[in-house]
Amino acid sequence: SDELDNSVLGSVFHKTAELIYREIGHLRKEQKEFPPFVVTKEQIESFVKIETRLEKAIEKAFDETFFQREMPRSRYNGEQLIYFSIVKQYMLRLLKLDMEMAPFSIVGLEQAKYRDIEVEGIQLKIGGIVDRIDEKDGVLRIVDYKTGGSPKTAESMDNLFVPTKNRANYIFQAFLYASILVKEQPEKVQAALVYIQKAIEEDYSPLINWQKQPINDFRELADEFDEALQEKLKELFNQDILFTQTNIEENCKYCDFKEMCGR
Repeated sequence: SDELDNSVLGSVFHKTAELIYREIGHLRKEQKEFPPFVVTKEQIESFVKIETRLEKAIEKAFDETFFQREMPRSRYNGEQLIYFSIVKQYMLRLLKLDMEMAPFSIVGLEQAKYRDIEVEGIQLKIGGIVDRIDEKDGVLRIVDYKTGGSPKTAESMDNLFVPTKNRANYIFQAFLYASILVKEQPEKVQAALVYIQKAIEEDYSPLINWQKQPINDFRELADEFDEALQEKLKELFNQDILFTQTNIEENCKYCDFKEMCGR
């Protein structure tokens, strides 16, 4: 299909960011694991100043995530050109934000992070794909890009695990990745949600706040998060607790099973 939606916009943006940093790191397309490499302000700036470099990466991202084949921009329809322009503006915001942080090291790009958990005698593997892991001054940072939505706050673990309309689901996702990373290595771990639409604001920081304070090291929350995660998983796998249909119909919007349950 030639039709686009917001999920495609997000996919193209994510792929573009990955392609740019892969190019900076001289990584092969199929190379999943790699040693950390330093990214300088000048390397990022070249994609900002030389527009053709950025546009080439966006075209390649469209080819890989949307068209599934090579498609010159001259053959894009009007809607596709608009989406191309939006991705370009979003990427410029990310690159300028990264320039302020540079130099830093890239540790992982679209990297799978999972952890094994036993619940009620059942072995589970939970996790996902982390957009980016970077490192600066001895601190590892989980970076999750968000092209839509708005930042939410979290004052307690209930904000992450209790199903409400305003549940901080993105923070839960970032915390899950951070909980895996603190078990793998000894460095400090921070979690960042980069809301691209907010990135142009003065003094913008993508670091997640907890009780209105930035989290300097997720280890401070790791035990509390793990305990809450275990409790929620025990509830989900408790055969004495029946599944009930959610009252929050917004949650059903992108659910694969919404037709099965009548939503």
